[in-house]
Amino acid sequence: MYFLASGNGSVIDLRSRSNFLNAADLSKLTATNGGTILLPAPSFLSGVILNIAADSTGLAPVRLPGTNLVLHGIAWHSYWVEQRDTALPNNPWGFFRRVPLTNEFQIIAPRATANREFRAWEFVGDPYFLDLTVQPNAGVIPVLYGPSNQTFEVLGATNLAPITLWSPHSPR
Repeated sequence: MYFLASGNGSVIDLRSRSNFLNAADLSKLTATNGGTILLPAPSFLSGVILNIAADSTGLAPVRLPGTNLVLHGIAWHSYWVEQRDTALPNNPWGFFRRVPLTNEFQIIAPRATANREFRAWEFVGDPYFLDLTVQPNAGVIPVLYGPSNQTFEVLGATNLAPITLWSPHSPR
């Protein structure tokens, strides 16, 4: 499918869809010259080439290939994402990942495979918690989830020997 909203007042309303998933990048969503595409938040795009020009609110343009799974939501909110295999109707939902969304559209994984479904909801880490993710060639990436009205101090150590000197962690 190819959706094009081109020109002031052109609106494509896809808010009734929760997912727009293709096993190959065969679909396109394009908004140019003042056109608007409305999507629900949160929602997922996979196998969809996304090309949205900057709008009057000052948002940066979005250009993403269809080779990734993209979460669309409210920037600076956190989302709990689950997935399930739809090959069998009774397959259960399982945890996929937590996502600290820093943009309205954010790549969260490679393109979804066939027979895959996703759902997400906003959450606030209250009580707070820390995710530690090991990334090849990047080391350990810490993400702290917690209420926005609190201050946190993260301490780190080079080993976990019985006598460990903990020191404040400085973000890079």
